[in-house]
Amino acid sequence: MAPPLLTKDHVLIAVDSMPGDWDTSTDPSFGREVTTMRRSADGQMEASGGRVTYEDITLTRFWDESRDSAIVRQFKANAGFYDGTTLSLTSLGSDGVPLGTPDTYTGNVKSVSPTGSDANSTDPKKLTVVLSIARGA
Repeated sequence: MAPPLLTKDHVLIAVDSMPGDWDTSTDPSFGREVTTMRRSADGQMEASGGRVTYEDITLTRFWDESRDSAIVRQFKANAGFYDGTTLSLTSLGSDGVPLGTPDTYTGNVKSVSPTGSDANSTDPKKLTVVLSIARGA
């Protein structure tokens, strides 16, 4: 029997330095440079792989004035406060029980952005955070 399909709405997002609910994250993306070369003119091609590098991950959540305005103020005063932030992505079954081990990513917060203003919009205000990933597990 095939395992059930997992949907994106069954992923729990947690940020250790910014508690609270998060509703979206971009997909984690990582890769490495691979160089092919020959040791001599008549040699076989060989491949040499570099270190894994990670793309930034963008997170969003609905704005909570008391919680999120403090994060914006802290970041403006001392952006380094959020260095070493850990993001955990946990897949949940249809019953809400965690499946397997969470994927974790550690890095530095690159930017913090509250939603701008629009006198003609009733869209909810959100907080957007970009995390520059240094390593994953």
